[in-house]
Amino acid sequence: RNSLQRTLDCSLPVTFAFDYPTIEIAVKYLTQVVIAPMESTASQQTDSLSAMFTDTSSIGRILDNETDVLDSEMQSDEDESLSTLIQKLSTHLD
Repeated sequence: RNSLQRTLDCSLPVTFAFDYPTIEIAVKYLTQVVIAPMESTASQQTDSLSAMFTDTSSIGRILDNETDVLDSEMQSDEDESLSTLIQKLSTHLD
């Protein structure tokens, strides 16, 4: 019992050996009471991680789109500035 508790990092009843006298019965109990909750927790953690990665991917796509928009706006501003500068130079040279 003590060895199982340490190995499985769980608490087992003092009467474990009497309540579950064969390996088959003990394994069935441990599977239901100890292993199943661990699998459930692992599944929940996997779902949470999947959701985080999905959110991260969405944020990445949004940032990429925003970067494209900013690049486009900057190019437009540069084009306007160059156009204005050319007009001023043309006026000054005439």
